[in-house]
Amino acid sequence: MRLGKSLWIAGLVALGLTALYTVAGFWLLPTLAERQLPQIINDLIGQTARIGAVRFDPFTLRAELDDFELTDASGANLVAFKTLTIDADGLASLQQRGIVLSELRLLQPVLAIERRADGSFNVAEAMPKTQEATQTQADDAAQPLAFWLDTLAIDDGRIHWRDRLNGADVTETLTAVNISLTGFATQDAKPAPFTLDLQVASGGQLALSGTFDLAPLASQGDIKLNGLPLARLMQILPLPPLPLSIAQGTLDLATRYQLALPASAVDLRFEQGALAIERLAVSEAGGAKALVAIERFDTSGIAVDVGKQQLAIGRIASQGGAIEAWLQADGRLNYQALFARESPAASAQPPAPPAPPVQPWQVTIDDVAIENYRVHFTDQTLKKPQAMVLSDMSIGLQHFRSDQTQPLPLHFSARLNQAGQLKLGGNTRLSPFAADWAIELAAIDLKPFQGYIDPFVQLDLIDGRLYSQGHLLLKPTDAQTVYRGNARIDDLVTRDQARNRDFVKWQRLAIEQMVIDVGRQHYRFGNVALDQPYLRFNIKEDGTTNIDDIWQPRPGQPPAKTKDKDKTKPGETSPEPVISIGKIAMRAGESDFADHSLILPFVARMRALQGEVSGFTSNTDEAAKLRLQGMVYDLATVNIEGTHRFKSGDSVIALSFRHLPLPLITPYMAEFAGYRIERGQMDLDLQYSIKQGRLEAQNKIFIDQLALGERVENPRAVSLPLEFAIALLKDNNDRIELDFPIRGSLDDPKFSVASLVADVLVNLVKKTVTSPFRAIAALMNGKNDYSAIAFTPGAATLSPDETGKLAGIASALQQRPRLALEIKGLAYQVQDWPAMRTRAVTDILKRMKSGELRDRGENIPMEYIELSASDYRRLLAKFYAEVFPGEIDYTLLGEPRMKNNPAVEFYSTALMQLEAIMQPDTLRMNDLAVERANQIAKYLIDVLGIARSRIFVLATDIRVGDHDSPLESLLSLNVLPHG
Repeated sequence: MRLGKSLWIAGLVALGLTALYTVAGFWLLPTLAERQLPQIINDLIGQTARIGAVRFDPFTLRAELDDFELTDASGANLVAFKTLTIDADGLASLQQRGIVLSELRLLQPVLAIERRADGSFNVAEAMPKTQEATQTQADDAAQPLAFWLDTLAIDDGRIHWRDRLNGADVTETLTAVNISLTGFATQDAKPAPFTLDLQVASGGQLALSGTFDLAPLASQGDIKLNGLPLARLMQILPLPPLPLSIAQGTLDLATRYQLALPASAVDLRFEQGALAIERLAVSEAGGAKALVAIERFDTSGIAVDVGKQQLAIGRIASQGGAIEAWLQADGRLNYQALFARESPAASAQPPAPPAPPVQPWQVTIDDVAIENYRVHFTDQTLKKPQAMVLSDMSIGLQHFRSDQTQPLPLHFSARLNQAGQLKLGGNTRLSPFAADWAIELAAIDLKPFQGYIDPFVQLDLIDGRLYSQGHLLLKPTDAQTVYRGNARIDDLVTRDQARNRDFVKWQRLAIEQMVIDVGRQHYRFGNVALDQPYLRFNIKEDGTTNIDDIWQPRPGQPPAKTKDKDKTKPGETSPEPVISIGKIAMRAGESDFADHSLILPFVARMRALQGEVSGFTSNTDEAAKLRLQGMVYDLATVNIEGTHRFKSGDSVIALSFRHLPLPLITPYMAEFAGYRIERGQMDLDLQYSIKQGRLEAQNKIFIDQLALGERVENPRAVSLPLEFAIALLKDNNDRIELDFPIRGSLDDPKFSVASLVADVLVNLVKKTVTSPFRAIAALMNGKNDYSAIAFTPGAATLSPDETGKLAGIASALQQRPRLALEIKGLAYQVQDWPAMRTRAVTDILKRMKSGELRDRGENIPMEYIELSASDYRRLLAKFYAEVFPGEIDYTLLGEPRMKNNPAVEFYSTALMQLEAIMQPDTLRMNDLAVERANQIAKYLIDVLGIARSRIFVLATDIRVGDHDSPLESLLSLNVLPHG
């Protein structure tokens, strides 16, 4: 009975206790929790907590807490959740002597995080008080808690982020936050698998999966980010103000990670990483236009070891990029200017102390491939900003190492301004920088480079394309910049801005075997070929040229500053540039030449210019050979041949023109002598020799059928009797041949070849005109003076010597059909009259005889009377008696005798005395001069066959008082009148 009663009492007690346990578990404990937990939380963290309901199953040890909210002093929510479920395994906890939870689940939790304007976080206010937290941590450290958790789950959570730092107000929400953890234990446990998934309200997803281990603290797994908006990320991240902003773009990231926290250091590694960015657009902060736009950017094979500071990337690839860049007016790139900006606060702060040296990261990149990029570049340093576009740009780089000591294979290609092609490939070393590149340029349009030549020349680049293929070696540390290869410029056209006319152009300029060594200043060009070149050269009215217009500074532009000729330090020498050219060849060249400084403008066009220059070297005195030929007006040929030594300046040049139509050079004749040229051709041979600064030149000119035209009024013309000179120089075939030297010193600052030639020609004409018979003598290869014909006193008879001279003159006249001979008869009173007095006495005697005959009725003029010897003696005695009546006496036989000296012979003495008293007879002497001129004319006409129309007898003259003058009649030459 007692046993039964005891059992019954025990049953009642157990039932009572069970009932009490049940009531306490199902009702009392939840009620106390609902009432006391908010106060406990408030006491612990000073925040207000609200709980909707608490449920507890004392038999399964499962607790649930619904509708929890934690708010701050302002009433804003900090933490909230729909349901917190804790399912404990009591039996397992007893067995393990710890806490064993079968499940810990949080449904729809919400966390609100805010960074205030002062930088503080709202969640900091929800942390436990410092002392209590410290004590709790100390107790926990003293007695580690054994804990097992079979399942941890956070379902459909949300995290709200708000950032009001620096006046901003940025919000973001993480939604669908789901976290799971299984098999977690604090003691002797295996790594616990876990997952984390969430979505970003503005776009993007995060997925994290792996394992978690607490002893030691470690984790490994996979991270995946998909579709994360970079613009939103830049707003959310706590970054300092940046000059750039991301307008759009999404980020994808996938990687495996390993994290271990040993006692010594953090071991964090990422492997098999891949990063992708799509539709990235970066603009200047506050700007609307994108500076950088990238369609896709991929990075794969990423491996990071944070502890060892190592980053390895297998491949970087990008497609479809567009970059906007410009060079500002101050010479800085826009990106330099962006990142050089300094905030006022930062500039006011004192400089920070130098940071301790940091171990650099070791970075390796196996491969970089950038495709289909476009760079739009504008140079704003130019007066007119110039845009350049690189399109279809491709960049490849392999085996990058951050130590920068190994050469990197690099290739680059792009199109320039849609037409040109740039290619570069080879090895590049970054430190110290060095490059060994193969370069190819194709069809580079030169017109967009107009702005770079505008500061120097007033010339428009109308067309032109650059091609080059070669090899570039760069070693700045060794001052090496060497380019080897070929280059050419096709279809170049330039026009001057003054008149908008073609200046220089060509179809092709090709340079082969080119070596440009900038460091050594050696420039070698194997072959230079110029195909169909053209040059326009004009001399303006004021004597300046169109080249002066091109180089002339623009209005308002200050004159260029003179650069220091020698900026080298004392003891240093700057190497002289060395230029060598194997051969320069020209084909089908043309040139327009115009000289408007003349009284009549001269215009000439040269065509079919071709030739070559070979053997040019600036640092040796080897002779460069020149050969050039062409056509002037498609009629005259031009040939130039010779050699030139560039170091000494010694030259031997032969220049020849053939069949040059002289009317084409009428402007120069009008400027020089004031005449037009009606007709004629010219051949010209010039031989120039320069040695040691001395010019020696031989000029041979052949002129055929030269005919002057009308005169041109020109006050600058040289006053020359040009028609006479031409008549003197022309032969019977209407040709002129001249051969004259010129000499001069190139060191003379007043030296001018053109002036020297002009002076020689003027002197030649003057000498020819002033001494025409010397020219005649030169033609006869003789030394005779053909300007005068000598006579004996009182006579007009030509001697054999003089007739010989007349024969030479006749020959010259026959060779110079435009010449006329002028004869001036002369009589000389002192020399001729003594020889003429006997004839004067005889004429008186004849006149006396004529009188006697007239008295007898016979009328015979004295000119026809011939005196007999008896009449002569009779009339002489009679005339003497009339003149000297007191001096004559007669013998017994009636013969006359001298009264004072009867022994002398009377007739000779009487004649002498009568001649002595005879005064010069002007008429008689003039007759002698006329007779002499007539004798010369008659001989030339009758004997030598000269046409009467070419012989002119001038007025005679009697020379008085010339005791020593030769008895000559003078000859002169003139030009026959036209017609």
